[in-house]
Amino acid sequence: MRNHQGKKIFIALVTILIGGLFIFGDRGQLLNWLVTGAAVCLLITAVFDLVYRYVVLFVVKVVIGVAMILLSWLVVQVVLYVIAVLLILYGLLGILQVLASPFSGIGRKLLRIVSPVLNLVIGFCLFFNQGAAIHWVFIAGGILLILNGILSMVSALTAE
Repeated sequence: MRNHQGKKIFIALVTILIGGLFIFGDRGQLLNWLVTGAAVCLLITAVFDLVYRYVVLFVVKVVIGVAMILLSWLVVQVVLYVIAVLLILYGLLGILQVLASPFSGIGRKLLRIVSPVLNLVIGFCLFFNQGAAIHWVFIAGGILLILNGILSMVSALTAE
């Protein structure tokens, strides 16, 4: 039982450390490492596809994995633009849905419209200012990781 608690504490400490890296680390370098790590995972699964004779999947995964390694920032920018456009569309559709719904009081409509408007604002910020948006995403992600690590640590220390 003691060994299991030690593993939980170790995982909690690593989570807090990664959260700190997200907040205080070099975001550009960290993003490059994350994209490279995803590409390596894709290449590893491509090898398994080749072993199981899924040649088409193997070729597709190898091409995408190599492109991710060679063009990491281009891949990140394309993904961020796609996410931004999807957030903008999702926000617009949410606003239209709230406005088209039957009238149920102005207060309720205002509460229901907050989330779509936030999606729209985040989408525009991400589309037009990716650098600042990436910084905020990393800071928010780091804060969430640190909070998760702290809660995991408390859970591990209070477990019997």
